[in-house]
Amino acid sequence: MKISSPCTGFCRFENDVCTVCRRTKEHLLNWPRYTEEERLQIMSDLGMKENVWVKKPKNKKLTDLTEQEFETLKKSGFLWEFFPEATGNYKEDCFINN
Repeated sequence: MKISSPCTGFCRFENDVCTVCRRTKEHLLNWPRYTEEERLQIMSDLGMKENVWVKKPKNKKLTDLTEQEFETLKKSGFLWEFFPEATGNYKEDCFINN
């Protein structure tokens, strides 16, 4: 069963609140125990949309990204967070044919 989550895998905390997804540490600890309805309500209350948040591709360099991964990261704004050297052009950034 899929668990909806705004997690990016890139947490930063200030005063017990993740500045990336805006969930509290209590939310994070209890997330697996919440019902799907509760998780969706929390995301809605915090102004999140699940499809906007993405996780950094593990153990991948910029040139390893598929075009779909690249475009998803670009659309979400996380391309430059994860890969500051990116220009935003897939063919320039990922010169290998995926």
